[in-house]
Amino acid sequence: MDVTASSYNLNVAVDWSNSGTFTANSGTVTFNGTTQAVSGTTTFNNITINSGATVTNNGTVTAASLGSEAGAWTQGANSTLNYSGASITPTLTATADNNTVNYSGAAQTVKVVTYHDLTLSGSGIKTFSVTTVEGTLTLSGSATCAPGASLAITGDLVINSSGAAPTSTWVPIPSAWEAPPP
Repeated sequence: MDVTASSYNLNVAVDWSNSGTFTANSGTVTFNGTTQAVSGTTTFNNITINSGATVTNNGTVTAASLGSEAGAWTQGANSTLNYSGASITPTLTATADNNTVNYSGAAQTVKVVTYHDLTLSGSGIKTFSVTTVEGTLTLSGSATCAPGASLAITGDLVINSSGAAPTSTWVPIPSAWEAPPP
């Protein structure tokens, strides 16, 4: 499917399954069902999730804009969200096993939630407040990580970039941590 006109928008009330080619151009795909799933690999321009709708990503989604409504986006197990917009608006759940949220744009605000795997790539400063990463936090490209408060990582920190690691308080949480004896 090729959405060739810049103002062409799609309203989707069912699951989205892409096993071919979807060319979004500058259109918006609005998910307006109640509980919907996205599978396959799709590059969207703009995604809007209507209030009351929950969309679960079970594939690989690349998006320049995610939401101006009060819906919810959930990362399923083994899914990937590559996000290049300034900030994610809808409720975000990203704790499923082996899912990755990749902030791939420039100068982004990272949504304050618990992530399984979080990648900060692209360029510019990625700012956020208290965040927990249950798996791996990866820095790549020239991205700079600038949390405004504590950052808890229970997995690994991988720096594959010319960017900079966080300069605020680190809270290492070993996976086999035990309280000291009384």
